[in-house]
Amino acid sequence: MYLTKREKILYKESKQLIKKKTAASALSGITEIPADALSALPNIHILGNNELVINGGGDLLEYNEGVICLQCGKMLLSIHGDGFIIHKYINAELTVSGFITDVSFS
Repeated sequence: MYLTKREKILYKESKQLIKKKTAASALSGITEIPADALSALPNIHILGNNELVINGGGDLLEYNEGVICLQCGKMLLSIHGDGFIIHKYINAELTVSGFITDVSFS
């Protein structure tokens, strides 16, 4: 079977895309688990402005009534507000309630 020049280019590009596929994406395709659930990045759910749940969070660097800072790999996650209470911090899962005014990444 002979390929045209255009077909060869497309074939080569598709092989390169496959190589760039992340491990999370590959596992997601096999297991049908969403890729974001398998990645090293934290999964953050904000419920209104008074509750925050983080799965896959990192090390707790700072905690007081107005600031919570987490080191999540190379990313620093900062949560600002008032009256923070940590309800759960087990197995890289954090549940916080309080008045949330700002969530930032750096």
